[in-house]
Amino acid sequence: MAVLLNPQMGPISGLAFFKQEPASAVWSSYPAANSAVAASNRVGFGQDVAAQLYAGLQAASLAPATQAVDLSSAPNLELLLKEATDAYKAGDYSRALQLCQPVSTALPHRADVLLLMGAICYQLRDYQQCIAYNDRCILIDPNLAEAHANLANALQQLGNVDMAIVYYQSALRLKPYFTDAYNNMASALVQKGLIPEAMDCYMQALRVNPQLVDVHNNLGDLWRAQGVLGRAAAQQCYLEALRLDVAYAPAWRGLGDLLREGGELVQALSCYQEAVRLRPCYADAFTGMGVVLKELKRLPEAEACFEAVVRLRSSCALAHGNLAGVMYEQGKLDAAIAMYHKALTIEPSFPEAYNNLGNALREAGRYDEAIACYSACIQLQYSKAIQQLQMQQLQPDASAAAAAAGLSGGMAGIVGTAAANNAAIAAGGGLMGGLAAMAASRPPQQLLPVGVAQRVSVAYNNLGGILKMTGQTLAAIACYEQVVLLQPDSPEGHANLASAYKDAARHDVAIQSYRYGTAGNCYPSQVSPGLLHR
Repeated sequence: MAVLLNPQMGPISGLAFFKQEPASAVWSSYPAANSAVAASNRVGFGQDVAAQLYAGLQAASLAPATQAVDLSSAPNLELLLKEATDAYKAGDYSRALQLCQPVSTALPHRADVLLLMGAICYQLRDYQQCIAYNDRCILIDPNLAEAHANLANALQQLGNVDMAIVYYQSALRLKPYFTDAYNNMASALVQKGLIPEAMDCYMQALRVNPQLVDVHNNLGDLWRAQGVLGRAAAQQCYLEALRLDVAYAPAWRGLGDLLREGGELVQALSCYQEAVRLRPCYADAFTGMGVVLKELKRLPEAEACFEAVVRLRSSCALAHGNLAGVMYEQGKLDAAIAMYHKALTIEPSFPEAYNNLGNALREAGRYDEAIACYSACIQLQYSKAIQQLQMQQLQPDASAAAAAAGLSGGMAGIVGTAAANNAAIAAGGGLMGGLAAMAASRPPQQLLPVGVAQRVSVAYNNLGGILKMTGQTLAAIACYEQVVLLQPDSPEGHANLASAYKDAARHDVAIQSYRYGTAGNCYPSQVSPGLLHR
């Protein structure tokens, strides 16, 4: 399962949308910073680029600040600003916006008003306008750390993570004990895959204030993601969060995840139930509870949990996929098929959903559709792997780039040999037109990440099973051969391949494959994995 963080991602204070700024105005004060961040996107983020970016911020700090207007000379404006602030704190952002408009018109160079307006734009998800207001705020008061941090939050939401990190860093230079900036910068570092740096940010925040419940929880999530070696530290973080606030639902959810991953299902279920009791609309806790109930074979209850997640996250393909999976296990094939189709409507490039939809279609006797689904799953998995390789080639580290280049070359070789494999498949019945049956001159586990190779082999196994079942033996052999190339030490792959060889009267190679299979005490079987990712 993926790490689920709960950062305090949000503005420090602020208000509302006032008027639309031209796009060029957003970055008007940071020409040097923008030039450097463009370079960082080409070569990767590093210390030198960070220095260039911060130089842009320092240049902006030289801009003259406009003399602030004294609110005491305008008591009506002062009252409006107070009401706007109160409305913002109460979550009534539309009213706060209306109240803030005349204040901004009368006091266009007031830094605290701009800070408030930037924050309300963030809450309204108008991130470009949030950036514009905080940009103007920094021009007026370059030392206002909150404006730097709020601008970083908006940049992170827009996907400009490198630039967000730079602004978090500038906020911390101005205010070294700014725990919100540490917390939010950690979430940005996680997006960049810089986990040790993110953990250091959380620990820096805790050195400033050990009472930060959310930071203890976020650090626990990162420790839990490290696997067995991080379990003890993760448990300590979650327990400390609960010691500080026993009603903090995310810590109960995190502890539930930790216990479930350790096989302590009943205790995990209790944690999820407590999280849902404290936060009745907590989708992550409902998901964890559904996973545990499914593993405990309490399928109707698991279905109810996943239905709750779908209601809470109607646009989440994964939520629909999890619900479909538990429907499938209960034999509700039509409902499962419909739910998988919904998941794929939301996210058409969802390979696991294609694989599991293929399982449901196979059980329903809709073999041609199942074959198409398994084929789509395989193609998507390889497509995503190639995209990841292309991204790796953009990294500045020479060794990483070299490794990526070698990997990319291997993938090109795979694609180049696809035609020959497709010809073999076509000879088996022609039902797999359009599927690139990937083959390589060297072991594919050296070309693909282990997790990807495993998922692709599952789809090939399922595809080979249905082809064998429908009498397309040569095509099934081609699929099972891919399984043993992807996972040479898989007894099940060799056993399934041996069975297909036997059906094709190729007894010599069948005996050899059976020896591999029986060495692992594994017999021909059909792989039908559940979805249940997070």
